[in-house]
Amino acid sequence: MGVSFQFTNNFSVGVGVIGSSGTTTLSDDGKSTLNAKGGSIISAYEGNNGLRLYGTAFATRITIDSDRHYRNGSGFDSSNGQTSGLGLGAAARVGWELPMHEDISITPYSEIQIVRASLDSYTEKGGAFAATVNNQSLNNITTHLGTQVNYQLSPDITFSGSASWGRRLSGNADGLSVSTSGFSGVIDYDKSDKNWAEAAPSTAWSISPQTSLSAEILGRSGHVKAPSASATIGIRTSF
Repeated sequence: MGVSFQFTNNFSVGVGVIGSSGTTTLSDDGKSTLNAKGGSIISAYEGNNGLRLYGTAFATRITIDSDRHYRNGSGFDSSNGQTSGLGLGAAARVGWELPMHEDISITPYSEIQIVRASLDSYTEKGGAFAATVNNQSLNNITTHLGTQVNYQLSPDITFSGSASWGRRLSGNADGLSVSTSGFSGVIDYDKSDKNWAEAAPSTAWSISPQTSLSAEILGRSGHVKAPSASATIGIRTSF
C-alpha cells in the first residue's frame, strides 16, 4: 500500500508500506515463520522516446519464530526460538520500449538488486537439545537480463509477459554457529544456483479513469533463495 506523486508527465515518485509473512516446513513436522514489515520508496521515469528507468529501496524489520522438531530416543522432542533483525535493499532497472505493432510493444531491460539482511543471536527454549544460534548476516547482489512484451487487448485491458535470466554476481552468508548438548560447530547455508530463469504473465484492467486492477504470477527455475512461484494482486487509484 502506498502513495505515488506525479511530478511531470514522465517522472513519478512513490512511497509505501510493505509487509509479508511466510512459513517454511522443517524436518519432522517443524516449521519456521518469517514476518517482515517496513517501508519502501520507488521512482519511475518513462521517456517519450522509449527510455524506461525505475529505482526502488526498502527497509524492513524481520522477526522469525522457529519450532524445531527432532528425535530424542524412541520419540520426538521440540525446541522453540525467536529472533529479529533488519533487511535493507535497493534495485534499479533500465529498459527501452520498442513499438512493434499498433497494440504490441517489446521492452528489453537489465536490472540489478542489492540486498543485506542481519539477524540477532538467540537461544532456544524447551526440549532436551535446545540450541544457541549466533547472529547471522547475508549480502547478495543479483542481476537480470530480460524482455517484456505488452499487448493492448482493448483501451481498458493490457496483457503482459516477461522472461529473464537471473545471475547471482556475489553473495555471502556467515553460516550458523550452533551449540547444543553433544554438538558444537558451524552449519553452512545451502548453496543456491548462480543462474536461473524467471517468467511472469500479468494483466492490468482500468476500471475507471482513476482506478485500475493488476495481477501477476511469477515463476522461477532452479534452486534459489526465493519462492519458486508467487502471485501479486494490486489496485491503483488516482486522486
